[in-house]
Amino acid sequence: RRVGTAPEDTLPFLLRLLGVPDEQDRLDELEPQVIQARTFAAMRRILLDASRQSLVVIEIEDLQWIDATSASFLDTLIGQMAAANILVLLTFRAGFSPAWLDRSYGHQMNVNRLSEDDSRQLVTRLLRRAGLPDDTPEDVLYKADGNPFFLEQMANAIIEGADAEGVPDTVQGMVMARIDR
Repeated sequence: RRVGTAPEDTLPFLLRLLGVPDEQDRLDELEPQVIQARTFAAMRRILLDASRQSLVVIEIEDLQWIDATSASFLDTLIGQMAAANILVLLTFRAGFSPAWLDRSYGHQMNVNRLSEDDSRQLVTRLLRRAGLPDDTPEDVLYKADGNPFFLEQMANAIIEGADAEGVPDTVQGMVMARIDR
């Protein structure tokens, strides 16, 4: 109501999405595709109505792992928000490219590799925060080659007790080692 959206048009679909039982079960006779389409429409309506009153910020991290249904909703929302007061802030890894990134209101900012000094600072701060000596092993800096995610994962492995020299040489190896542990 506060953003000007009629609850009778949106509430049943939002309750279903959130797993809240609706005592009237108004949606049980609808096909799943119809429920999905109307849920998407309800969420879009609320976001667009809210954007008329103030800025709406939507933040999604690690977009490369988005599920198909969420990606479908995001695609339809972005397709309808050209004039809306909505900021969609997304992070995703290199190699992933959303289909709508080429829109006139889309902008991509790349995060470059960290310098050796910045890499050392990042790992040092993480080790200090964990109460460990802040002497950053050179192997960590060399293996990570300025990749902030890899640096963080390596620091976490050291914090968890791994020897810096035994830390895997790739991000994939690092993640697999953490899963194994």
